[in-house]
Amino acid sequence: MTLLKTTFRKAGIWVATLIDHRIGWHRLPPWMGLLVLVGLRSRLRDKNLSHTSLGLPRAGGNTAPPACRRTVDGTFNDLAYPSMGAAGTPFGRSVPLAAVHLAGAVGLPSPRTISTELLARREFVPAGKLNVLAAAWVQFMVHDWFNHESPPPRDRSDDVEIPVEADDEWRKAHGAMRIHPTRPDSSRPPCSAGMPPTFLNTVTHWWDASQIYGSDRGTLRRIRDNAPHGKVRMVGTNQDRLPPDPLKGRDNAGRPRPYDRADLTGFNTNWWIGLSLLHTLFAREHNAICQHLHDSHPGWSDEDLFAHARLINAAVIAKIHTLEWTPAILDHPTVPVGMRTEWSGLARERGIFKLLALFASPEIRDGIRHSKTEQHGVPFSLTEEFVAVYRMHTLLPDSMSFRSSANDRVEELPLRELIFGNACDVVGADRFSMEDVAYSFGTQQAGAITLHNFPNALRELPLPDGRFIDLAAADIFRDRERGVPRYNEFRRLVGRLPARSFADLVGREGQEKKWDHELQRVYGDVESVDLMVGLFTEPKPLGFGFSDTAFRIFLLMNGRRLQSDRFFTTDFTEGVYSKEGMRWIEERTMTRIMADHWPELKRRMGSVENPFHLWNGENRI
Repeated sequence: MTLLKTTFRKAGIWVATLIDHRIGWHRLPPWMGLLVLVGLRSRLRDKNLSHTSLGLPRAGGNTAPPACRRTVDGTFNDLAYPSMGAAGTPFGRSVPLAAVHLAGAVGLPSPRTISTELLARREFVPAGKLNVLAAAWVQFMVHDWFNHESPPPRDRSDDVEIPVEADDEWRKAHGAMRIHPTRPDSSRPPCSAGMPPTFLNTVTHWWDASQIYGSDRGTLRRIRDNAPHGKVRMVGTNQDRLPPDPLKGRDNAGRPRPYDRADLTGFNTNWWIGLSLLHTLFAREHNAICQHLHDSHPGWSDEDLFAHARLINAAVIAKIHTLEWTPAILDHPTVPVGMRTEWSGLARERGIFKLLALFASPEIRDGIRHSKTEQHGVPFSLTEEFVAVYRMHTLLPDSMSFRSSANDRVEELPLRELIFGNACDVVGADRFSMEDVAYSFGTQQAGAITLHNFPNALRELPLPDGRFIDLAAADIFRDRERGVPRYNEFRRLVGRLPARSFADLVGREGQEKKWDHELQRVYGDVESVDLMVGLFTEPKPLGFGFSDTAFRIFLLMNGRRLQSDRFFTTDFTEGVYSKEGMRWIEERTMTRIMADHWPELKRRMGSVENPFHLWNGENRI
């Protein structure tokens, strides 16, 4: 029986790959496209999970915390390997380890040349129906998932110089361009036992809302300090705002550094008003969950209330990302049913999908949440390639139009006035409310993920420590220094055919825009094209906000983040979450959460179907 299942599985992968190469999964009817995607995901699970750390088996004894609670540092999600997915463990790989080649230098062409010639925004290219709330959301998620370790702020001796042309305006304004390298994992000797150097994730790998709660005890303690009933600290007359972080806004000598201010929350690096909006919203959601649980269970301790509320809040966020954000940015008919299948199972669908569920595996039939925890032979971690495909800075516009409900004032604020400490000045008594910010984000278009659309404000970005950085050049450099394969090799490794030429890469529309000539001039050889540039260039499936090549890593990792986590599988039960918690998760949506916490938005959102698409504006002020 096992041999028969294996043979059938391999045949399914072969057929799915063949159809994808010849036709493309996205050109098929949704039910056929879904079957092909299931086969492609099976191939990715076989070929594109490479571990760099097994984690440490538990030595024995009662050292584990209560099994029904998430830990702040991500340990003991897997009770046999307690360090799996914890903060401070290495990123894995979504390519074979033999394909990881660390450049050891900047590489060619210069990242600054690529930034200037291929990425710099010439004019704003909108992303169809997608709004800026969707752009804020992806960074909110990214901060939950990954953050590479950097050198100490005062240690710049190893900074890497990026080649800059003599007539480049950067050189005139800032001199040499220098970027600090990612700090490698010092616990493993370079290239030990055939293993390429690894890099550590400073936050937990799990989908556990660590961006709200932190990944270390000190941060969590400050967030919860003196808040009753398991809640997190809020300020304001109605306890509706996050307090300022007292550890930010001053340098080591105690001198004011206003540009370095941020709200007090679990992860507040790279702060901007979009993060302030979402961190405030889900801190309020946490406190609402705590109050609901306290009303139902008045005998629960503060720790009981907090632990349950965190579980519930994290699950709500994962649900929103799976069922609302993903179908918004990947607006293709097959994607919503695929995401619902992942979350709730194919058996809950109608028509031919319900029929297909009769022949599906339990994971597909009932959804990952109703299946067992599964690592597919490789201990869970997020991967460097997962980080690489989530480079989406082009979603941000050059400026934001903010609308005040108090006095009908409309104010255009450039992006630079919305980031770092400036974000703390947007919301206030004489400026805008959080409702105004949310409404403004919902009604403004995001930028398309494409060439020539990287916000120029981020290509000359002043950092809180006084330095400037070209974030587009830094993105290219980061992929190279971490050994992410270049575009064509990456396509081969995820089961896609490589681009045969620059004309093949850009497609017909790209040829009309002369992109093939621009790429030829900068790179010379199509095999040299960097992954991010290739992902921004290739034609996208109908309705897709990002490329089909990037989607392959999403296809692999989105379900894996759920299936590897016992709190989304075997422990996704009333016994762990509580009956009230399970009902809360089932009922919450992004639209409902915003309307509950900011009632004015209910009128202003109108009849919007997906909150990450442009709001229809029927009731605009």
